Amino acid sequence: MAPFRLERYLADLRDQTAWAPDCPLEHTESRYLTRPALYRVAHLWALGLLDDRFETLLLPVLATSADLLDRLESESRKRDWKLSREFFLERLQSGACLLFIDGGAGLAERWPRNVWFAAE
Repeated sequence: MAPFRLERYLADLRDQTAWAPDCPLEHTESRYLTRPALYRVAHLWALGLLDDRFETLLLPVLATSADLLDRLESESRKRDWKLSREFFLERLQSGACLLFIDGGAGLAERWPRNVWFAAE
């Protein structure tokens, strides 16, 4: 099987969001979710990408602070994701991310081409 360069990143996201309870999402009509629902969707998205090994679908990003790019670069080094700052910058600039915003004020406006959901 070919190497999957997002595997470490997505496994960390999966593990970080594993606490989120199973909650109904079908009737959500807003980009604002409860915190558990936000983390549940992030968890499910990471599971799906890990299972299918797709690098071309929207990259799920848990955004917990306004310094998103710095945090991603730091976490990549610390957790050995082997993903560069330039990788994340290109994905964010091109609108190839699914942002799960939990405390990062202004992120939806800073990266407007991306799809986003935020905790209420």
